[in-house]
Amino acid sequence: NGTLGEKVRIDSAGNVGINDTSANWRCVVNRGNASDDFGLVLKAATDGADKWNGIGFGYDDGDDYVKGALIWYGVDGYNHGQFRFCQETSNNADNADHSDVSMIIDENRNVGIGEASPDEMLHLTSGDSWKPSIKLENTNTDTTAPYIEFHKTTTNEADNDYLGVISFTGVDSNDDAERYA
Repeated sequence: NGTLGEKVRIDSAGNVGINDTSANWRCVVNRGNASDDFGLVLKAATDGADKWNGIGFGYDDGDDYVKGALIWYGVDGYNHGQFRFCQETSNNADNADHSDVSMIIDENRNVGIGEASPDEMLHLTSGDSWKPSIKLENTNTDTTAPYIEFHKTTTNEADNDYLGVISFTGVDSNDDAERYA
């Protein structure tokens, strides 16, 4: 039988060290030489659709409001899920939860900004005028401007292939889409 050494320390400043006896931050998990495993795992008691777990962010100003969160949201019984970056923006005591999605990476690796159910690799949604918009800004001092590059990899380069498309589509009140360009 071996002897057990100290594994957790809480110092006089309230800093917690796990496998670390001189933690300089609120919580330090020292994994030593381990580099191929998780340093921290958050688990819920059960998995499944509509179950979630995460990390909340807020300030200790006398109220325990959590206005920002990074949430893992389950979509089925196999631990598949979505990363949800959440912000609760009202000026009240409501805390952020899984429904306050600002950005999402879904189980199909689609990214939604302002869109909780992205159906493309990048899906931007806004109800504001002149939004969503994409800004490419170059702050260097030479004459090179920002650009968009359409890059297609194929075995028969440009052999009757579309190399890039910009499409302007309007959707009417009957949900009919009309392409204009």
